[in-house]
Amino acid sequence: MVGDSQLVPEPFSLNINEDEILSVSDFSVSTYHDLNMNQLSCTINASLDLFNRDNVEKISQRFHSIVQQLSASIIDSQIDKPIYELSLILTNEQYLMQSINNTQVSFPSSPFTCIHYEFVYQVMKHPQKLAVELDEQSLTYCELLYCVQILSLHLINKYVVVPGEIICQCVERSLSMVIGIMSIEMAGGVYCPLSPRDPQHRLHTLVKQTQSRLVLVHHLTETKFEDDIVSLDIGSILDISYMNSDMDSDCLSTVILKDEEIAYIIFTSGSTGTPKAVQVRHKNFIDCVHSLAYINSFNKNDTVVQMTRCSFDIHVQEILGTLLIGGTLVMLHPDGTIDFDYLSEVLQNKQITYLHTVPSLLHSFLIFIEQTKSINAVSRLRSLCSSGE
Repeated sequence: MVGDSQLVPEPFSLNINEDEILSVSDFSVSTYHDLNMNQLSCTINASLDLFNRDNVEKISQRFHSIVQQLSASIIDSQIDKPIYELSLILTNEQYLMQSINNTQVSFPSSPFTCIHYEFVYQVMKHPQKLAVELDEQSLTYCELLYCVQILSLHLINKYVVVPGEIICQCVERSLSMVIGIMSIEMAGGVYCPLSPRDPQHRLHTLVKQTQSRLVLVHHLTETKFEDDIVSLDIGSILDISYMNSDMDSDCLSTVILKDEEIAYIIFTSGSTGTPKAVQVRHKNFIDCVHSLAYINSFNKNDTVVQMTRCSFDIHVQEILGTLLIGGTLVMLHPDGTIDFDYLSEVLQNKQITYLHTVPSLLHSFLIFIEQTKSINAVSRLRSLCSSGE
C-alpha cells in the first residue's frame, strides 16, 4: 500500500537472445515490493569509478524527499500539490538558506543621529590620527575638523544656510572635496555633488532643479558657472579665515538635525530622460556604514583610497564612511584612477588596505599589475570591492 493505493503486481519477463549482452547500468534505481510486508524499498546502484559517494547519497536523499511529498499528497488531499511545486531542497538546506537570508542585525543604539556628530566623535577619540592625504598634503582629524568648522560657519553666518537647504559642490578630487562635503553636513545642509566632467548645460540644469543658492568650487572649477549662480571658492574662504583666527563655533551647536533628515542627494545619469534626484537620509547612511563595519568590509585600521567619481554614490561611502569609522582616507589627483603608474605607486607607498572600483577599471588595472610585475602595489590590500556597470 502507498497511502490508499493498492499495489498490484504485473507480469514481467526479460528475454535475452544469444547474440545480446546484458549490461549493467552505471547508475540505476531498483524498486522492490515486499508482498508479505506490503512495503516498497528502493536501492540505488552506482559505479564509484564515475560517481562520488556523497553525490549519490544526496541524490538518494532528494529522491526520498520527493517520494515522501508524493505520499503525503496522496494521503491528505489538503496538501495536494502539482508536481512542479514539489521541492528538491533538503531540510538542512532550507535551514541554511533561512540563516543566510536572515540579515537582520541589532546594532547598539547610538546617541549620534547625524553624520557630522559621528565625525566629531571620531575627532575626540583620536585627534592626531591622519584623516586624509593627497600626495604630500595631509590633515589630521583635528585639523580637518578645524577646516570644516571654518567653512560651516562661513555658510551659516554669511549666507544664512538653514537646515535642509541643498548646497551643491563641484570640485575635482582634492582635500577641498572632503572639507566641502563635511562642512555642508555640519551646517545642516544637504550635499549635492556635481561632476566637473559634466557639460556646463547639465551642471546648470541640476543647479536649477535643486533650487540651490550656492555652489562650492575650487580653483579648477571656479569658471564652470555663470554670474547668476553664487559660487564659493573653498580654498579662498579657508585662506582668508586662517588670517583671521577668531572663530566662534558656538553657533554650530544650535544646528539641530534629526536622523530622518536628508543628508545628500545624488542625480541619476538621465539616460532615460530628465535626471532624477535620489535622496539619502542621515540614518540610512549611518546604518549602511555600520553594516559595512560589522561585516569588516572596512574598519578603523584601514587606509582607504578614494576611487569613485563624485557623480556616483560610492564616493560618499568612501569619504564620509571612512571618516565615520575612524579610518584614513587617501585622495588621488583628478586623473589618478586612469594613470596606472601613479595609482600603483599610491597603493604601495600609502599602504592601501581597502579599494572599491568598477569591474572594468579593476580588470584593466590588474592586467597592468601583472604585465609590469607590480604585485607589491596590491600586497597590502585587505578588502577589495567591485560594483557597478
